[in-house]
Amino acid sequence: MGIKPWGIAVTAWAAVGCAGSDPAQGSTVHRYSLDTSQYLAPNAPPSLPLTNENLAVALDAKSAVLTEDAPGPISKVYSRSFCDAGQTPLELASWDRLQLPEVPPVHLTKVSITLESDGNDLRRTPTFSVRSSDGSWSGCVPASSQAKLETTATFSLAVDAAAATAVAIFPETYSRVLHIDYTTHDD
Repeated sequence: MGIKPWGIAVTAWAAVGCAGSDPAQGSTVHRYSLDTSQYLAPNAPPSLPLTNENLAVALDAKSAVLTEDAPGPISKVYSRSFCDAGQTPLELASWDRLQLPEVPPVHLTKVSITLESDGNDLRRTPTFSVRSSDGSWSGCVPASSQAKLETTATFSLAVDAAAATAVAIFPETYSRVLHIDYTTHDD
């Protein structure tokens, strides 16, 4: 299964047969937000902390406010590893033991992660991998866009993955996650 990145990464991935596409005319676009800004509330800071961990997100087509007691579709994977471009999550420690809930496949068109940032603390661009309905993971792809504000940084990847069931996200080694957002469309 290949993830089809749009934008900046299209040229780099064109050799493996990937290309973006716009949603079909009449197709319905769906946007989902997983809010982790209060994950540890009332503790401070309340956002989802990651230390030597990556994230796996089952694409259950629901928006939610997530907490430590109710983490929803998010699984933290302790691996002490970053997924470099082209690598798959299964090449990294602990990913072979990951158990995510079964969800119906969706046509994924965009995924993003918003992290706390002071503007100088993020040195590595997060990478993303998509799991298809057959259980295979795509090679990791770096975020194709980023938006940095005074206290946050959002990294996004536009994709064209017709039968996606999960996304793996590999942020900086020590990160605090505020949001994970993704967009799908009906085929």
